[in-house]
Amino acid sequence: MSSLARLLRLRSLLEDVSRATLQSEASRARQIETALQSHETGIAAARVAGFDALLAAETPPWLMAEATGEIGRWQVKQLKPLLERQRQRVDAAEQAYLEKRRERRQVETVLQAQRQARELEQARREQQQMDEWHASRAVALKQKAARHLR
Repeated sequence: MSSLARLLRLRSLLEDVSRATLQSEASRARQIETALQSHETGIAAARVAGFDALLAAETPPWLMAEATGEIGRWQVKQLKPLLERQRQRVDAAEQAYLEKRRERRQVETVLQAQRQARELEQARREQQQMDEWHASRAVALKQKAARHLR
């Protein structure tokens, strides 16, 4: 295996690792987004339950709804910066992945150019051999014809 082929294999593996990292970071971001949406939905439900309890003049359910809403708002307040940091991690992982993919493609391009150069050289040699064979054949035929004429 040539050094460029080994380099291509290494670049491919690094690209795979970067892709896995990107997928992992994106998955974490989706989990945080899901939790954030869940808490926001819970806050809205607590608000409705609180209004219903307030209209019914039921203090304990109203207090429970207020507490649930306050806890939800606190959790949302905690999750929003966490989500922003995670999105930055996703962006960084995406940039790293794209860089690794670009590096792999560069090595592939060099290998392909080498392969094409080898194929071109092989075709040139084959053509040269054919030309030499035809030339030697023509010389042999001329010599044979010259012998017959004498």
